[in-house]
Amino acid sequence: MARRVSVDADIDYQYVYAPPDRLICEICHCVSQDPHLSTCCGHIFCKPCFDTVKRATTTSSACPICRNEEFTAFANKQANREVKGLHVFCSNRSKGCRWQGEIYNIRSHLECNTTSGSGCQYKDVKCPNECGKVLERRFLSCHVENKCSRRNSCCQYCKIAGENQYLLTQHRKQCPKVPVTCANKCNIGGILRENMSDHRKVCPLEMIKCAHGCTGKIARKDLKEHNKKMAEEHLAIIKSEFTEFRAEFSNIQELRTMLTVKSKEMTTLRKELDYTQETLAEFKLAQAKSSQELNDMTQELTNTREALANTESSLANTQCQLIGVLSRLDKLEVLMHQTANKGAQPKSKSVVNIARWSVQLSAMAAMNTLGEQVAPVILKMPEFSYRVKSNKEWFSNTFLTHEKGYKVRLCIDPANNGHDRDSHLEIFINLLNGPHDDQLARPIRGNFEVKILNQISDGDHYSKIVKYDGDAEKLGYAWFISHRELRKTHFLVDDCIFFEVSRVTILKS
Repeated sequence: MARRVSVDADIDYQYVYAPPDRLICEICHCVSQDPHLSTCCGHIFCKPCFDTVKRATTTSSACPICRNEEFTAFANKQANREVKGLHVFCSNRSKGCRWQGEIYNIRSHLECNTTSGSGCQYKDVKCPNECGKVLERRFLSCHVENKCSRRNSCCQYCKIAGENQYLLTQHRKQCPKVPVTCANKCNIGGILRENMSDHRKVCPLEMIKCAHGCTGKIARKDLKEHNKKMAEEHLAIIKSEFTEFRAEFSNIQELRTMLTVKSKEMTTLRKELDYTQETLAEFKLAQAKSSQELNDMTQELTNTREALANTESSLANTQCQLIGVLSRLDKLEVLMHQTANKGAQPKSKSVVNIARWSVQLSAMAAMNTLGEQVAPVILKMPEFSYRVKSNKEWFSNTFLTHEKGYKVRLCIDPANNGHDRDSHLEIFINLLNGPHDDQLARPIRGNFEVKILNQISDGDHYSKIVKYDGDAEKLGYAWFISHRELRKTHFLVDDCIFFEVSRVTILKS
């Protein structure tokens, strides 16, 4: 009696009455789905079966019943109405559903989504809250309202609405209205979570620190007993804190005084700032009016540069003249050697040497207008006696140790730094900041050959090596030559001394 109908291939039908044979497909022997009537022999076929036969017999399209070569068919609407009008039981009849009706109405009976009682109450459906449960429709309402883990409900403590599973898990752990137990196990029940912080402020079992700074913690209920036992210690602590407080109060008073002074200074600075801003405004106004003056200064600078170029040319000529003068002095010295008598020779020799060195000093001074002198150099220190008596140091003109070298100068202390003024003369090398320091190594290590020139005899000079090893401002010879030696020889003439830095050797660091 039960035959599968292809009208709805996903539903197994149980017929109330046996379907008539005229509605049975001659191929699948089931009730026809979309019945088609053959034109050759008048038999009923399912549309899917007819299509299957036509595809399978591509070489010969004969009717499978009468074998007619011209096998065609058309839709039989009357048979289709009869098929849809057949009476069937509900597919959930085995579960207890008593519904029966036409095939045409069975899908609407099964697919009804209401929970009010209409539709098949025995069909398996999924929970609409997507909790994963599958159950018969008749039990769906009770499940959704009372058992579903994802149903909407309210927290029994704070009455907030939400999903039941969330309320029972995450929300329950943080709900402020949930009664909790004190962590100190003080046996006081019914404390709401939101009131627990207030409770711990008065809980007798809460461990607290002593107000006087005792080490460790004590229970609040034992605080009075602790204060009785530790009264003397607490008093000592209070005295110590009071002493510290007085010291801090004194510091605060000093800071307050300093603050008053700083406030006055700030007021003064604000006035100066206002004045500076006014001055700046005036300066900007004047700057706006000085464009012509700037052009005039630019022209003047151009003229100055031209004059400087002319001065350099004149200096070159002067150097040539000085070289000629030195040459004539050499000739004059030779002539004096040949003609002068012995008694007059030292005086004449001194005059010639001093003249030569003076010319060289003038040449180097002229060179100094364009740039630094470079060793070897001759240096003249006048007023020796005055400097000894007044204990004043003498500093020479600056010069370079070599081309693009270190910038240095001689520092002469005639009075031996005030100790035993008639003892010795001190000579130091004074290292200065130079124009080429960024290309030179520090600290500097080198040897400076310093001579005190004999103003009578050419070959009888006093020479020593001054070693410079370090990065100090000055290093040198504290006992270079004695005053007795200076006066005994011809190093000191007319209260002047001539020095020569004849050779400078820079050593690798």
